[in-house]
Amino acid sequence: MVQFNTFKGSNLDKLLAEGKYRMGTEMLTCDYIINEHYQLLNVIWARYLVNNAFSPLNHKVFKKAKNFTIKLSEFIITDEIRELAHKYCNSRDIEVNFDEKYFFNEHGINPFDTKTILIYDENKLIAVGYFDEGLDCIMGLKNLFDPDYHKYSLGKLMMLIKMQYCIERQISYYYPGYIACESDIFDYKLFFQAESIELKINGYWINFAHFESKQHACDTQVMKYELKRREDNLDEGNTDSL
Repeated sequence: MVQFNTFKGSNLDKLLAEGKYRMGTEMLTCDYIINEHYQLLNVIWARYLVNNAFSPLNHKVFKKAKNFTIKLSEFIITDEIRELAHKYCNSRDIEVNFDEKYFFNEHGINPFDTKTILIYDENKLIAVGYFDEGLDCIMGLKNLFDPDYHKYSLGKLMMLIKMQYCIERQISYYYPGYIACESDIFDYKLFFQAESIELKINGYWINFAHFESKQHACDTQVMKYELKRREDNLDEGNTDSL
């Protein structure tokens, strides 16, 4: 029998709490990313406290989408989804791709418990979102949208649907990934009120409401690396930088 890692139930909960995240079919972490301009960006991992979040159903984005049909299924990829992915990727200003291999290991198995959200305008598929479910958390993954429906804020709608899913199932945490300190490209993940957001700063999950701003949180995180550099210099007997 072939053995491989599986990331389901409490195992996924534990790894996410440690600051790891799905990258393909493994759970890894990083402190930096390189953007499309080859710039190095500091990143901070985020999670939402479901019990502290506002009611998604009362949000104006949900109300704008009242005529859409929302469906939830087990993990699927269909030709209809592939067509939407192609349209979505071609509409983006930055390079984006939808690689189905992301979901499967070398044995053709998805080692996560992945769910699929489908949003329809009558019979037309206009958005698809994927997330992985643990025992007491979900982890947001890829989202695809029809660019013709930009005014409906489908990205925020997908986040609200995932939050509502957690509320209905009494799930405590929703992990959306990271934010970037030197860019606002991921700032949409700070969409919920500050009291419902936690950031992993210096190894601890700290409520975003404790910071004056995103920049304040980033300065606190970056300070960790400066202190570590100074400690390493002291350990090596190097006092030139002091």
